[in-house]
Amino acid sequence: MSFLRMCIEASLLIRPAYPISVPVRTVRVGKVTTVKRCWMGCLFCTLSDPVPNTPLPLTPPGIRLEVLDTLTVDWHVDRIKIRGGLSSNDPPEYWIHWIKALRERTTAVLQGFSAVEVYQWHLTSQRPILELLRQLKWAGLDRLGPGGSEMLVDRWRYAWAPYRLPIETWASIVQWAAEAGLETTGTLIVVADLPADVIHRHWARLRNTGVPHIEIKAFHGESGLAAWGRPHGWEVYEAARIARDYFPTEPLAISGLPDHPDWQQIFSALQPIHWLTTAWEVSP
Repeated sequence: MSFLRMCIEASLLIRPAYPISVPVRTVRVGKVTTVKRCWMGCLFCTLSDPVPNTPLPLTPPGIRLEVLDTLTVDWHVDRIKIRGGLSSNDPPEYWIHWIKALRERTTAVLQGFSAVEVYQWHLTSQRPILELLRQLKWAGLDRLGPGGSEMLVDRWRYAWAPYRLPIETWASIVQWAAEAGLETTGTLIVVADLPADVIHRHWARLRNTGVPHIEIKAFHGESGLAAWGRPHGWEVYEAARIARDYFPTEPLAISGLPDHPDWQQIFSALQPIHWLTTAWEVSP
């Protein structure tokens, strides 16, 4: 058991009291998964396919446009996250029109795909990255998802997600996205016993990319990283506290923790905090 874990367990004996000067903002999120699996095999992702470079014609189709008409979901959420994946044989034009059809149904913030999918579309379609980003903006996308930024410390990054983009490429796409009028989200996936020096180095590299939105995700323990285990809420808090050294004023979005008032009270000390809650999920 690590020293940090021992401190966390000991802290449970004491109920901390942080005054709430500004309530934590709750953000209701709808989640759409567009494909069933992805060939990248990232250990933190439930879409992981252990065999890289799966031939595209052999992969299952993604979620179809007509499915949107059959969904009985609350479109009046605050944000809709669209999770992609590198397994669908649909060209980028398909997903651009898919985003446009989704935009016609909701006024929620649309956070969709990521620099990873955009780069793949660039390779397969031979179209400029900036052109693809501008078309996503035209379709109604508000911001790119955080894919590719989950772990930026090289040794850990290669172990968790060896096929992810180099950080320099990811950062370039963040800049092109801003030029196209799109924002981008960066993230950290927090697992149990994640060393503090790794957290510091990750946030330092992410800050240098200029990404405007930060999300801290508690690992859910259901993918290839399961051996690490779910983090305790205090470990997620520590990652957020360290993030404040690098992002002193930006809202920190917290996801993956229980919607418990005690945790929201604790995290309120790091204001501004956005508490992400899942309103609904759909997948193919």
